[in-house]
Amino acid sequence: MKNILLYLVLGFILVLACIGGITTWSNLGDVSLGAHGWIALSGGVILTLLVGGGLMALVFYSNRSGHDTRHHEQARENNPEPEPEPDGKRHND
Repeated sequence: MKNILLYLVLGFILVLACIGGITTWSNLGDVSLGAHGWIALSGGVILTLLVGGGLMALVFYSNRSGHDTRHHEQARENNPEPEPEPDGKRHND
C-alpha cells in the first residue's frame, strides 16, 4: 500500500512536469529549432543520460566489489568514534 501511494505521487509529479514543459514550449511563440538545433538538443539529452547511467553503474560496481567497505573500515580505524556515555548520549569535545 505504501509503495502504491509513492508511485501515484511520483507519477502525478511526472505528469505535472510534462504538462508544464509542454505548456511552456507551446507558449514560446515563434521560436523554432532548425536541424542543427534538434541535433544538438538530442545529442545533449543522450550524452547526459549516458553519463548519468555510467556514473550510477560505477557506483553499483564500486559498492559490490567491496572498495567502499574497505575504505570505510580504514576510515573508522584512523578516526574511531568516542565511547558513548552510560546514559546513551555522546559527548562532544
